[in-house]
Amino acid sequence: MSSKTIPGETSSFTVAIDSTERVVATCAAIADTFVLRAKGLLGRSALGAGEGLWIVPCESVHTIGMRFSIDLLYLDRKCRVVQFRRAMSPWRVSACLTARSVLELPAGAIDSARVALGDTLIFTPSLGRSGDSPIPASPTHTNKTDRSGSPYIEVKNTVSSYYAACASRFYVQPLL
Repeated sequence: MSSKTIPGETSSFTVAIDSTERVVATCAAIADTFVLRAKGLLGRSALGAGEGLWIVPCESVHTIGMRFSIDLLYLDRKCRVVQFRRAMSPWRVSACLTARSVLELPAGAIDSARVALGDTLIFTPSLGRSGDSPIPASPTHTNKTDRSGSPYIEVKNTVSSYYAACASRFYVQPLL
C-alpha cells in the first residue's frame, strides 16, 4: 500500500454506490479537521488502488504541489454525487459551490466504478490499524437501535455534524 504508516489506530471507510453496491473505494480516510483538510494528500507519491480521502466539509480542492492526478467526486449533504472531475492533473484547482464534501480517488476510479451524477454513496466505517488509512482518526462507533428497533451506528467525537448526518442509518451500513 502506498500510504504512509501512522502510529496508533486509524479509521477508514469502504465507499459504495447505494443503488448498485459497486465499490468505489475500499480504504477511504476522512479529513474532518482544519489540519487534516489542509494537508490532504500533500506529501504522498501516489494514491493506491482502492484508497481515497473524504474531505468534510469541502467545496473546492487543489492539486498544487501534488505529484499525481486524482479523480474527484463532489457530494451534497445526502452524499449524492453532484459533480465529478476525472484525472485532475497536478497544479490545478477545482470547485463545486453546491457540494458539502469531496471524495478524492486515484485517477481512473470514477470510470472503474461507473459513478454517475445523482448516485448516492454509502460510507461503511471499518476500524483498522496503522497503514490502513493515510489519515489518522479515532472514532467511537456504538451499535444502537432506534425506537422501531432498526439498527444504526452512532459516531461520537470524530467528525463534523455533516458526517453525523451522512453516517445515519440511511447512508452507512449497520455493524451487526
